[in-house]
Amino acid sequence: MREFVQQTTKNLRKNMQIILATNNKHKLQEVAEILANSAINAEVLSLKDMQISEFNPAENGATFEENAMIKARALCDLLNQKGISKPLLILADDSGLCVDALNGAPGAHSARFARVINNDNLEANSSDFDNRVALINALKNAAVWGSRAYFKCSIAYIFYNFSQDFSPCIESRHLESKQDSMQSGVVSGICEGIVAIKELGNEGFGYDNMFYIDFNQNATKSNNIDSINATKSNNLDSKIIESKLENIDFSLKNIKFLESLNHSLATLSMQEKNKISHRAKALKQLIQILQ
Repeated sequence: MREFVQQTTKNLRKNMQIILATNNKHKLQEVAEILANSAINAEVLSLKDMQISEFNPAENGATFEENAMIKARALCDLLNQKGISKPLLILADDSGLCVDALNGAPGAHSARFARVINNDNLEANSSDFDNRVALINALKNAAVWGSRAYFKCSIAYIFYNFSQDFSPCIESRHLESKQDSMQSGVVSGICEGIVAIKELGNEGFGYDNMFYIDFNQNATKSNNIDSINATKSNNLDSKIIESKLENIDFSLKNIKFLESLNHSLATLSMQEKNKISHRAKALKQLIQILQ
């Protein structure tokens, strides 16, 4: 196992190819940019790059971690069926928004929240616009203009054809990232903030323009980024974040607070977003494992 780990990470530093189980150009751009600024010298490929036009595995897991691994294993099987023999690092992510006022919804159904609300076909995703409308209506029905919330991203990884001693598709026996078990695993990252019925910004995608990193009316974008980037291991910064969020009145009677929200994720540049995003934090964990 140790030799496999050492050889695998050595290969990754030598222009290894990584295939991401998506054709979402925003996700591809984020992942490619984050990896480009790391010690992992790798080319990020999309499904389209591998001539895969249809890829719709049933995401029937109860958690982001489970859905990410479902997609990673499905892609692994598909590559094997297509007879692709070159070594690849398969990455598949599942991410979404968890809103306190909605008991954690949309959660694992974030990509198809509008269909969930309308009891529609859950096998297909909804449009970003429809999902945001559904979220706004859900918040209003809960009699709030916003809520504490967090984005979560789970990234499953599988090493494909890295050694003749391993089968082309390696089964994962766990969903935790551990350095002593490198064939496959899952890493996760979280970005905390506020979700609101106010939409702002043209960058990003999904619910980004409804998710704010403002914690008080007089805060600037830069110090909010520094605050939200704090880790839970830093008790002082963590308590500051908790205090600022807990002191906000989210009831509709305090709807004027919306005027003070100026910094949604959709107002950030890619470079700024990659300092704090849930996907960036998950990828940084993966990079630490691979180095």
